[in-house]
Amino acid sequence: QATSEITFPVDLLKNCGDDQVCTANQRVRAFFKGLETDEEDPSVSVLSIGEKKELEVRVLLTNRGEDAHEGTLAVTIPEKLSYIGTNKEGKKYGCDRVEETTVVCENMGNPLMNGDQEALTLRFNPFALTPTPEPIEIHVQVNTTSIETDVSDNSQILKLRAIVQA
Repeated sequence: QATSEITFPVDLLKNCGDDQVCTANQRVRAFFKGLETDEEDPSVSVLSIGEKKELEVRVLLTNRGEDAHEGTLAVTIPEKLSYIGTNKEGKKYGCDRVEETTVVCENMGNPLMNGDQEALTLRFNPFALTPTPEPIEIHVQVNTTSIETDVSDNSQILKLRAIVQA
């Protein structure tokens, strides 16, 4: 007839040390597949408009800390670059365009354990790009619900110069 309540903590089995607090150390690296770099500025890749049907961005994600839970990859792109899809390489990351200029990929490892690496290739349609004197930028960033010990290598900016070549 009477109700009672018992409250107690439940520790889930995690690879997060004795304190059960996950302190991850993720690192993201990204690059354009199959593009040459600019002779004057090697930090800029060059795309000859009309040469390729798709622009591919390869993303590598590693963890050198405790488990990284609920990893998310966010890629910010210019409006003239449209997202086609992802080569998932057997994995299901759940990548979707959530805004005009943002693609978000979820379940990056979940958890991404110490020493693990995840890789995927994002595909974009470059046909609306026009030549500009300044390179366009693509921002690639990863985050996690775990505590991140070093955020300096959690993002990268890719630079791309679109040219017309006879």
